[in-house]
Amino acid sequence: MDRLATLPQIGGVPYLAVFMSCNLDHVLHNKVNSSDDEKRRDAFEFAKKYRSDIPAFIDFISNSDFSVVGERGDTWDYIRKDLRSIERHTNMGLCFAVPYAGGGE
Repeated sequence: MDRLATLPQIGGVPYLAVFMSCNLDHVLHNKVNSSDDEKRRDAFEFAKKYRSDIPAFIDFISNSDFSVVGERGDTWDYIRKDLRSIERHTNMGLCFAVPYAGGGE
């Protein structure tokens, strides 16, 4: 993952690895060990909330207390330090930041 985290492309195709803490429920809902029923319910509610408001989703994933903001390498350095990889963090906001949103660097 250390190598993949920094690659700008693979075989000429733009590439961006992002990190989502131990599981999706942890980042999106601040829950750990959700039951399958809770996961389905939470996923449905999340999709309903953001399906018609993509800017709000981008703001949520990019500017929340769990969002790791910065340059690609800096965000991965932060996540790798100590026990942060098992804490509630994501650098998924990189997907929506310029120049990444255009597919290249």
